Amino acid sequence: MLALFFLAFVGVIVRAAYLQGIDSQRYVKLGEDRQVVNIPEHAQRGRILDRNGVELATNRVVFNIWGDFYYIPVQARGSLAAALGIPLQELEAKIPVTRDVPLRRGVEDKLARQVAALGIPGVSVRRTADSSASSTVTDPVPAAPTFDIGVDSNVLSKKKEDIYPLAATLELSAKVVEDRISSIRATSLLARGVDITVSERVKELCRTWVAPTLDAKGRRSQGIRGIYQERIEKRVYPEDTLFAQVVGFVAGAKAGVEQAFDQTLSGRDGWREGIRDGSGHLVEERGPGRPKQDGQDVVLSLDRRIQHLAFEEVGRAMREHKANFGSAVVLDVQSGEILALVSAPSFSPAQIANLEEGRDHALTEAFEPGSTIKPIVVAQAMEKKLVAPYTTFSTMSYRIGSTTITDSHPAPKMTVSQIIQKSSNVGVTKIALKLDPVDMWALFDQLGFGRKPTVPFPGASWGTLRPNKPLRWRPIEQASMSFGYGLSVSLLQLARAYTVFADGTMPSMSLLRVKDPQTVDRTPVLGAKVAAEMRKMLRLVTAEGGTAPHAQVRGYSVGGKTGTARKYRGGESGGYRDKKHRSLFVGLAPIEAPRIVVAVLVDEPSAGHYYGGDVAAPVFARVAAGTLQALGVAPDANVVPHFVTDMVLEDE
Repeated sequence: MLALFFLAFVGVIVRAAYLQGIDSQRYVKLGEDRQVVNIPEHAQRGRILDRNGVELATNRVVFNIWGDFYYIPVQARGSLAAALGIPLQELEAKIPVTRDVPLRRGVEDKLARQVAALGIPGVSVRRTADSSASSTVTDPVPAAPTFDIGVDSNVLSKKKEDIYPLAATLELSAKVVEDRISSIRATSLLARGVDITVSERVKELCRTWVAPTLDAKGRRSQGIRGIYQERIEKRVYPEDTLFAQVVGFVAGAKAGVEQAFDQTLSGRDGWREGIRDGSGHLVEERGPGRPKQDGQDVVLSLDRRIQHLAFEEVGRAMREHKANFGSAVVLDVQSGEILALVSAPSFSPAQIANLEEGRDHALTEAFEPGSTIKPIVVAQAMEKKLVAPYTTFSTMSYRIGSTTITDSHPAPKMTVSQIIQKSSNVGVTKIALKLDPVDMWALFDQLGFGRKPTVPFPGASWGTLRPNKPLRWRPIEQASMSFGYGLSVSLLQLARAYTVFADGTMPSMSLLRVKDPQTVDRTPVLGAKVAAEMRKMLRLVTAEGGTAPHAQVRGYSVGGKTGTARKYRGGESGGYRDKKHRSLFVGLAPIEAPRIVVAVLVDEPSAGHYYGGDVAAPVFARVAAGTLQALGVAPDANVVPHFVTDMVLEDE
């Protein structure tokens, strides 16, 4: 017993000496090959939702399916193609180009014949290219031909009954043959971004497939090896083109809401601590590391129902009038929320070719607003008690310096209300020149013209406003700005400016859903009495005899202002184009107690009509009607749209 104990003790001492001395380097290397690593855990990106919870951007789990044709039986390719939902020819086109793996070069004829006699599929025996070179003068005997032995890595089976005889004949180890084959073989991407249905179908096929015929040994192969699936999260946009310019995308570069709220949506990646061996395999998890924090959802103020309605109507106007593009904005005047933000034509976020396609014209396009600016100028003059609705002006041609301003329908006497109703350039010019330029500039500035937009949206236009030195404004500059030339705004800025006509205040604008409209900040701009008088004038615009009877809505009182602005030519020649226009209409509804502002722009209509009352006003009417119904606003008037018999064409 003592002898056994002694022998065991000696064995331990010998083993310890071996590990510490003779074999120590092997274990040091094993220790060095094992590395403590941080295994990343990616945060899930938050969703983008409309105000009612409709998903506008979300994540879908999809799969990339890879295959190694070395392991995929030829007989299984048809079933695999069907499971992937692609033609067999498309699947076979993914097979890597055949490449011979060289095993031995320059072998003699005898050995070459022995290899050929094995009859193993995929093994090639080819004469060495330079083996037939002529002999030298000193050695007239021709050299014996030699041969190269190779294998097709996509054909040669990895079964022992094929590898072992080949390796033995070539006097190589079976492992050397296997390693050389594996080093050249490539895995092919069979399908990208397929859904869970296709993924499960392929998995089931790999488990249950049975070869239709027996092999050479009378056996029937079962299952498919060599298929690998990569699980990834893909950003998807269920509403596609409807919200494309607003929501944006995250394919490479970011745009839209995806960019504006990227920090909120992204969250924070985490990591786990683990150990990988020298081959890169994870062999142990050691700790949680830092937990990931998934991104938060972003709930927009937009309403999918209203967005869809506006998108359809803008597209309809574009087609009818053969326009360049169109935009529409719908604002809730109570909460300042943007209910719809439309730009057409649109694009698919999954197929965008360049960032220019992703522009939202309602936010990023600055333009001269034309006659839509007139009510703002008149409102300020009334606020300063310089004019009243019944104050009269002659609208016959009016000269400022070397420039003569004219109207399409001049009259010796026209009230301020009629100046708005008929859209008189001469009338509003005379009103504007009563204003101190300082006050006129201050109002435009307060409305946000030429200022950084309050909505956090990449690329949103500031518009342009002459520098804040209004005392230097020349009378002709002040006059031209009074009817919408010499300054520029975005459609969103213009729509927001019209909210002051609801009750004299301007609410903070929001692209995010507002939980409590009562908490919204409101900036006083006009007195409530002046705002009410302006609404009466705006209602006259949509009545018979105004410039926009096509804006009338059945059951609701409406009011607004048309705009027909010629486009600036630019370049060295300057000036304005005669046949290039922007058609505009901005209005409120119901006009007695406004709930919404709707602004519409149609760029370069070319089918004959181009006045705002003909092109943009009908879009307003249909969008306003559908929006009021969607919001549950009760009808407030017995208004029945009628055939227009007396419509005044506004001055450009």
